[in-house]
Amino acid sequence: MQPLKRLKGIKSIPQERGNKWFRFLDRTLGLLGVILFSLRKSRSSFDNRKIPNPQTILCVKLGAIGDTLLMFPVLKAIKTHFPSCCLTLICSRNNYEIARMWPYFDNLILFDVGQAVRNPLYFFRFLKKLRDKRADIVLDFGEWSKIEALVAAVVPSKLSVGFKTDGQYRHYAQDISIVHRDNVHEVENYANLVRSLGIPVNDLNFDLIIQDHIKEKVVNLLSNRGINLNNIVVFHPWATGYKGIFREWPLKNYVKIAKDLRDFSIIITGSKHNAQRAANLASQIGNSAFSVAGKFSLQETTALLKMAKIVITINTGIMHIAAVLGVPMVALHGPTNPIRWGPVGADNSKTIIIKSRASCAPCLSLGFDYKCSTGGCMNMISVDEVREAIEKLLT
Repeated sequence: MQPLKRLKGIKSIPQERGNKWFRFLDRTLGLLGVILFSLRKSRSSFDNRKIPNPQTILCVKLGAIGDTLLMFPVLKAIKTHFPSCCLTLICSRNNYEIARMWPYFDNLILFDVGQAVRNPLYFFRFLKKLRDKRADIVLDFGEWSKIEALVAAVVPSKLSVGFKTDGQYRHYAQDISIVHRDNVHEVENYANLVRSLGIPVNDLNFDLIIQDHIKEKVVNLLSNRGINLNNIVVFHPWATGYKGIFREWPLKNYVKIAKDLRDFSIIITGSKHNAQRAANLASQIGNSAFSVAGKFSLQETTALLKMAKIVITINTGIMHIAAVLGVPMVALHGPTNPIRWGPVGADNSKTIIIKSRASCAPCLSLGFDYKCSTGGCMNMISVDEVREAIEKLLT
């Protein structure tokens, strides 16, 4: 299959995650839409309904990089089971780039969350266009968002499947509802969604594609700066989403860690929204560090991660990419539960997870349900713990 074309202007991604107006629209307009579609739905039982050879399967996921990446083994199971089906993803600007790096999507439909917040007419026009689509099966991979449930419900289909999440009231417009569990890894939740269709999910191969010209570009950029490609350490200190700063480790700790890594080139990754903070961090570390935040695309960052001797990161999409690539990594967890959101990859022995010692951590299940208003649990991960983990991985 030919690579999906890049959308023009996609590199300027707005900050969609954690947008308070989107959450407001989700709780109001999204919930109202789900209720209206549930009233229109047939009350017949779909529990035993099977579609023997679906030609079109449409998936809905407006979430972030890590959420989308964790879907890939499950979606591959669909393609393996129904090799002739056309697999389409409705995505947002947050996860469009990671979706492009997976070779089995036939189509991507972009829903611009930022524009929907700024211009409600865009949202209604988008829903109207979806009414012209047809799908044999619609899979809603959203855990809490009513907007995702509404988008899935709008598409005319023979069968719709989604999550029933406690307290979210998003499942009423679905034909089959799968209980979303907060005591298993998210990959397992996704797998249960697909297993409800009688599709086995056994293989955890993510099939992430880095194009050769991207690898060559990154190699040339680093080489031109005189960087030894065999001696790279990557820092990714930034979190996005609602109260993302609660998931960040203090930047002064990265400076301390960098002093132990004088023989390495330290590269700080991030988006354009982290660019200024990343530049300041690189300046504090000194000549051994520089920032590519806002300068590298996601695919270029992935190529960089593949070259790294070690990656030090908080729980974010970059952590999941590094795990899939099998890169040695120290993954720092505070509010996020590694049982639910921990790194999954081909070689988990290369990952050391360090959890906060705070008595209230972890507290997150859906990404916004913090149990405190001030954060601080990440501060309880010590520099010495991270040093020990780095030494173990390097030896």
